[in-house]
Amino acid sequence: MGLVASVGMFLFTIFFLHYQSILSHKFFRLILQFVLFGSVLSAAFASLEHFQIVKKFNYAFLSPNMQVWHQNRAEVTFFNPNYYGIICCFCIMIAFYLFTTTKLNWLKVFCVIAGFVNLFGLNFTQNRTAFPAIIAGAIIYLFTTIKNWKAF
Repeated sequence: MGLVASVGMFLFTIFFLHYQSILSHKFFRLILQFVLFGSVLSAAFASLEHFQIVKKFNYAFLSPNMQVWHQNRAEVTFFNPNYYGIICCFCIMIAFYLFTTTKLNWLKVFCVIAGFVNLFGLNFTQNRTAFPAIIAGAIIYLFTTIKNWKAF
């Protein structure tokens, strides 16, 4: 078992060394844009699931103990609405980051749309603790990236 773990860690190290060699600022921003686009598609599926246009998945084929307990809460394909809520929080903060760092108007518009769409997706999960986490994350982001402290 120790040999398998050692080989796994070696492969993990090789992957991330290769990843660091090909990662550039432009490629990283492209990855973030693809993540935002995928989150918009997930939020569209969450709205279909919330309004019961699409039936919820039955995960009992994975394990007999898994049951659908989350009535009227969108879970998309994350098994649990709270997991989808966490992904929405990350995507909202990614949209906020891209909005504040880009100069492209089309990307700013897309970030605003993706942020609001993910807010609606987050609302469909009925996750109570996500909204304070987003507010706290936005405040921390603003205070760590502010350039003019005289404004406060």
